[in-house]
Amino acid sequence: MRLLNARSLELVNFIGRDVPEYSILSHTWGSDEVTFEDLTGKGSNDFKHKLGYSKIEGCRRQTLEGQYEWFWIDTCCIDKSSSAELSEAINSMYTWYHRAAVCYAYLADVTDSSGVDDGNDSLESSDSTFRKSRWFERGWTLQELLAPRLIFFYDASWNFIDDRLGLSNLISEITGIGVDYIRDPHIQAQNVSTAQKLSWASRRMTSREEDAAYCLMGLLAVNMPLLYGEGSFKAFQRLQNEIMKDRYDHTILAWGLKTKKTPLRYWFGHMPLLASSPAFFNDWDANIVPVPPENIHYVATNLGLLISLPIISLDTEGEIALGLLECNDRSTGERVALPLTIKRRPNASPLGTRCRGISPFMVPSSTIALPSIRFTTLYLRDADANETSNSHFNDTIDWRRLDENGYKLADYFPPNKFHPAYPYRGFFSSKDGVDLLLRFRHKHLDDLFLLYCRDAAGLPINSFVRIFRGYASIATLSSYNGQQDWQKSHPTTAWELLLWPDFEKVNFGQLKGSFQWNSAVNMASDNVVNNPLSADPVPSSPKSESMVQFTLRKVKDAEDISILSVESSAHQGTFLK
Repeated sequence: MRLLNARSLELVNFIGRDVPEYSILSHTWGSDEVTFEDLTGKGSNDFKHKLGYSKIEGCRRQTLEGQYEWFWIDTCCIDKSSSAELSEAINSMYTWYHRAAVCYAYLADVTDSSGVDDGNDSLESSDSTFRKSRWFERGWTLQELLAPRLIFFYDASWNFIDDRLGLSNLISEITGIGVDYIRDPHIQAQNVSTAQKLSWASRRMTSREEDAAYCLMGLLAVNMPLLYGEGSFKAFQRLQNEIMKDRYDHTILAWGLKTKKTPLRYWFGHMPLLASSPAFFNDWDANIVPVPPENIHYVATNLGLLISLPIISLDTEGEIALGLLECNDRSTGERVALPLTIKRRPNASPLGTRCRGISPFMVPSSTIALPSIRFTTLYLRDADANETSNSHFNDTIDWRRLDENGYKLADYFPPNKFHPAYPYRGFFSSKDGVDLLLRFRHKHLDDLFLLYCRDAAGLPINSFVRIFRGYASIATLSSYNGQQDWQKSHPTTAWELLLWPDFEKVNFGQLKGSFQWNSAVNMASDNVVNNPLSADPVPSSPKSESMVQFTLRKVKDAEDISILSVESSAHQGTFLK
């Protein structure tokens, strides 16, 4: 590695064990940085007038005050014209930050750090420039926060703020990284799941899209070549595949766990087995940890990821299933279930893909002991776009009015009998004799469910829309007070409602009797609905002074269903257009 001499600013190359003790700078790049070419005479001869030179001077002064002779800065110590050197540097950078005697974190946009030693609480305030600093938003600075053994923070004028330990609580609030990991990252991070590490980067940004993956290599103990131009998706896929070569950790397969809904683009087209970016691990629950394996492994093949999982089949054909991943909630024992579409093959291991329109969810710990579970070896792989054809679906559900009033389709069951089409329409075939459950989610109001079923026997509804052999009805489930502890931490999906309580089979019959199904539902502050997970009615929390009514309507003589909304206050009785 090349180091700068703190007295002469001479660049010197050191190899192997000959590297002397050095300090290192962490910062965010600006538009006028001093480069390797500048210091070697191949660039500007007047580089000391560049804005970035103040960083070199500031780091040099701190280095000398700390009684070190050498320091490293990424802007000028790497010859970025050499792709080989750049690749080596990025693969080594985490180690370089870790081996540094001290790291100086320079926050160029922090201007209100004065008075910290006198008890000034300016850093703690919600609008402090420290909280809003770009340093906490960039991808590369994540490893620069966690890799060094000692970090000193400085503001824009190179005034000392505090060290990492002294700021640990505040940094934890800003970054979402547990305070224990901030205080002692090297010991604590050894026990952190892959998904949790990826969640730390879920809201960070990089200038080059591939760097969203490359900046995590050191944190995840991965080495791989850099291929700028491959795009962020391929780069992050390669990163995850490299992780899986050396670490048996199923949390990497559980992306999207406890999210509000599956991203719309994965309801159509290509559906990857692995996440397409760290953003899909956002808000990961630190209590979800890998289960220690017992002589179990997985391996990447040309057919997909060869893996053995406990499988619960949810239909007679065995096409829809839950795969129980080797990760659970360490506080409750609940297991992570991955919804799968499985293609059975004669005399060969089946092929599995993630189900569209649904994220992984938690199931009770007792699920693993169900007699219906089959330990199955299968290939998990991406789902191709051509696997989503809806050519045989000739019936429609239209939720345009829901969409206009802030409701979005969150999930649905079964995944192979319903095909959503952007932005507010879905297709199914009534001739298949299928039952459907759709869940719609609102930012402020209760979840709304649409049920389409084949047989009206036992349906507890006062009025309904008959669609030839089927009936359609709607109801709400409060997502606020009164729910059981198991349900409070995440949304209740259509899948969970149908599988409750044993998660062994889909039970439309139980669901029909659990709600007050109707052909219309009022979304109001005093609305009371039956919670299928509780014996008592659950009042929803106050939402708004106005009330909106959603009504199902049959479309002409077809098997189609349309959801209409009626404003029941000033515009009562008129359809919203």
